[in-house]
Amino acid sequence: MNVNWSIPQVKLRGNATFRQGYWKCVLVAFIIAVISGGVSSVPNFSGNYNINSIKDENGNFNFSAVYDSSSDAEAIEDLAEEIANSPSFGVIMGTILVIMIVGLIISIALTVFLIAPLKVGCMKFFKDAGRTRQYELGSIGFSFSKNYMNIVKIMFMYLLRVFLWSLLLIIPGIIKSYEYRMIPYIISDNPEISTEEAFRISKEMMTGNKWHTFLFDLSFLGWIILSLFTCGILLIFYVDPYIAASEAELYLTLKGEPAPSDMGYTGYNNYSGDPFTNGSYGGNNGYSGSSTGYMDGNYRELNQDVKTPDNASAPADKTGNDNPFNTPY
Repeated sequence: MNVNWSIPQVKLRGNATFRQGYWKCVLVAFIIAVISGGVSSVPNFSGNYNINSIKDENGNFNFSAVYDSSSDAEAIEDLAEEIANSPSFGVIMGTILVIMIVGLIISIALTVFLIAPLKVGCMKFFKDAGRTRQYELGSIGFSFSKNYMNIVKIMFMYLLRVFLWSLLLIIPGIIKSYEYRMIPYIISDNPEISTEEAFRISKEMMTGNKWHTFLFDLSFLGWIILSLFTCGILLIFYVDPYIAASEAELYLTLKGEPAPSDMGYTGYNNYSGDPFTNGSYGGNNGYSGSSTGYMDGNYRELNQDVKTPDNASAPADKTGNDNPFNTPY
């Protein structure tokens, strides 16, 4: 489904959603970053330092000898040789292998049963905020109260398919990740949906929109680069929630939902029909059984001038100049 949508307009509405519920959006975006591995640990600078070893015979500091690794290398080599010649070498290697396998299983279990459902809840938070301007932190735990096992199953298949496609080549993996991108939002709208239907709807929504979505992601690159110069502070308090709110807005745009009234949108193009060929997913909420299909018949007008509440005559900035690196599309 090739929908003509504007990157600057989607980001504009996402920014409005984020700013209106600033602190809650920052908190939820931070949770997403943490569970996605977005927060790195502090580097460990420990080593075999000896204050006397960095002084020469005159008592002056010799910084070329701050760290002496030769003795450590010899010790490690001797230890490795001793372990290899030990009669219990096989037991040691077997124990290490078992520990690695158990660690991998625990990591996968945490991802599938905890992290993925939490991420669905966080995406629901931003989606509901963009849809109704309601900032309910309780949405984070949505997956654990609504068809939990079905959500776990769909998210497991989502992660597994992207991983398997990535094993073939990097490019197919990237393409499939964009094709399946809307699945977390789809199951947050309908946690009872089947796995096959969730994948089908996401594929339909992203057909003809994958490249445009890639450009959408690329448009945030300037902000991400700038955040590097603030030690991640800008990322936490602006960039991450801005991106999360804009991605939720992208889902609502592709789904065809009208923008909130506070954005000043007064007209919509009529986008009726049955783009997903299944009448059981029609109606105002996309699932009520109307004959209009997945969309509700009202496609978000992306080329309209946005009327701001304070100055009704001021048109929206369609240049995409929300950062110095962004280019208009």
